[in-house]
Amino acid sequence: MAIDPLTIDPKALLGASRADLVALAKNISKAKQNAVKIGPQNDDELHAYIVEKWGISVPRVAVTPGMDPPFAMIADVFFMRENAVLGVACREGSKTMGVAIIHALLARFYPGYEGISAGAIDEQSKRAYQALMTLLRRHGADWVKGQSLQSKTDFTNGSIVEVKGGTMAQLNGPHSNLLHRDEIELFNREAFNEADNITKSATLPDGRQIPAIDILTTSRKRARGLLQEIMDDCEVAIKAGRKPPYKIYKWGVAETIKRVPNCRGLPENEGKPDSELCPCHNIVKGTWD
Repeated sequence: MAIDPLTIDPKALLGASRADLVALAKNISKAKQNAVKIGPQNDDELHAYIVEKWGISVPRVAVTPGMDPPFAMIADVFFMRENAVLGVACREGSKTMGVAIIHALLARFYPGYEGISAGAIDEQSKRAYQALMTLLRRHGADWVKGQSLQSKTDFTNGSIVEVKGGTMAQLNGPHSNLLHRDEIELFNREAFNEADNITKSATLPDGRQIPAIDILTTSRKRARGLLQEIMDDCEVAIKAGRKPPYKIYKWGVAETIKRVPNCRGLPENEGKPDSELCPCHNIVKGTWD
């Protein structure tokens, strides 16, 4: 006789076997554990956690019309509002770091999580690993089991984050809950297509479900290429009233730069000594009308 702890009638306990009572106690204990708050519960808590633990204030406001704040993609993936996303941003737009934050969060709060970041070139793969290590050195070193390797980081709670190259050999075979393909404009097309078979949904050891999650990030390298093909496919789907294959997030330099308090262009700095002001006016390349 199976006893459900959520719909239990006390009368059902009368005559229950010892095995049933032991099973009930275990189910109640598991239900209590699952009811405990696990990680940030909303966007505000998530942003505050990232600031507190890693000292990174990911922008939450888009400055340029038609652009998105970088935090939007991180929050939508972490809370699993979206499971197929494309982040298009400027160079130095912290695309790789943003996904490293996602890996670290999911690895911490979803024990048993498996994630992969694959760079189109070796240098990009190294940057993905370095970004994750930067975070874990600031907060989370005790989450890692043993010594982390560039190819694989094992967490004490059973989570795994791997970094791979964007080649057929590297992307033929592995499976994970999340796959991040970085700088897709530079990806080998055959390897990119092969990687579509990697992600899988799963039931984690604590009973929670995690969907298959695909993240693409890139800066635009050319007018016509893989990026534009994917964006065109998304646009066609939206116009036809269908869900696009990827939710697209776009941000530029205006969404990622920080205000420079000693800028000589600010009214409040007028009249201050030149030595206290930004020297950028001395760097000139060409001229504008």
